[in-house]
Amino acid sequence: PANNGGSPTVDDLFLKASENGDLGIRVVIWPNGRNAKVVESYGKKRQGTQLDKEGKVFLGPVKLFADGSPQGYTAWFSKPYFKQLPGKPADFRGFPVFNSREELFALVQKLHDDGWQITTHTNGDQAIQDMIDAYSAALKKNPRKDHRHVLNHCQFCRPDQVEAIAEMGFVPSYFVTHTWFWGDIHRDMVAGPERAAHISPLKAALDRKITFALHNDTPVTPISPLMDVFSAVNRLTSSGKVLGPDQRIDVMNALRGVTINGAYMQRLEDKIGSLEKGKLADMVILDKDPTKVEPATLKDILVEETIVGGKTVYKRA
Repeated sequence: PANNGGSPTVDDLFLKASENGDLGIRVVIWPNGRNAKVVESYGKKRQGTQLDKEGKVFLGPVKLFADGSPQGYTAWFSKPYFKQLPGKPADFRGFPVFNSREELFALVQKLHDDGWQITTHTNGDQAIQDMIDAYSAALKKNPRKDHRHVLNHCQFCRPDQVEAIAEMGFVPSYFVTHTWFWGDIHRDMVAGPERAAHISPLKAALDRKITFALHNDTPVTPISPLMDVFSAVNRLTSSGKVLGPDQRIDVMNALRGVTINGAYMQRLEDKIGSLEKGKLADMVILDKDPTKVEPATLKDILVEETIVGGKTVYKRA
């Protein structure tokens, strides 16, 4: 898991837990990119750096926010919400976190120039566009081959934005379980049928050979990689309707989204994410084969055992 908004206090918590043997999982710290003191506290350390002796805590990209949430009517869209909440003007389309594009571009340029990988919370298509533009401007002034700048959530991603992401080598991490938890609301209230059908456009990304990860966002949704796989394959809403059937993908590519592609996004693909000689022995044992069950039952697969570094940290009773 990634910890969003790392700070000295948060780091100390995980580092002490690792030192005491209480940390059973691997954690990647995403420092708050708007807090200069926090960013500077890492000195010359950058993404991918191991922060503890046991290899449980790693430094990840700096984290920014470009907008809020669609279900909260705070996501930043290029066009108005489909149905406005009472008291909102007809042209309301949310709002950005940054006061101006100039402020955003300047911070992204500084972090980029300082060698940081950047990940940004983006939900609405205008927030996604702002970050595509900011990342691209930084790369134009200071090209970096392996930047891996991340668009986190990257939900209402338009077809033209998929093309731009592929061209620039950005890494989307899609919050695909929104189709289940909020899909009906997005279709009927937030964005309307057309925009909602293209939320988390996994098939479009796959067709353009984009390396994308899948994630959940606790406490907004439960931590369940298999729920990501279920949503990526089925795109079912909680009422049982399909949201954007053309953006469904196969089970194996969905599994890659929660394993090796997530490791790639965190610059840990040489250590975790796949079962290969020389990598850390992190794995789960499931009670059913995800490639052989009915797609609608993927979310019901149980974890029998979780192994981290060759040690069992969880076993189902």
